[in-house]
Amino acid sequence: MLRPWINRYRHWRLRRQTIGTLHSFDDRRLADVGTFRDSIELFVAARDGAGTSQG
Repeated sequence: MLRPWINRYRHWRLRRQTIGTLHSFDDRRLADVGTFRDSIELFVAARDGAGTSQG
């Protein structure tokens, strides 16, 4: 019963940690990754959508 909720929380937490890590990068490193400071959240969401299928 709680497993779907726990999995969603883990997934959300991983996205938030990824966003935090990317925010700590300097602009040059962000460019190497393929994003800009203004669009980190969109970048993570796009990568997350490409790599997982939510049902």
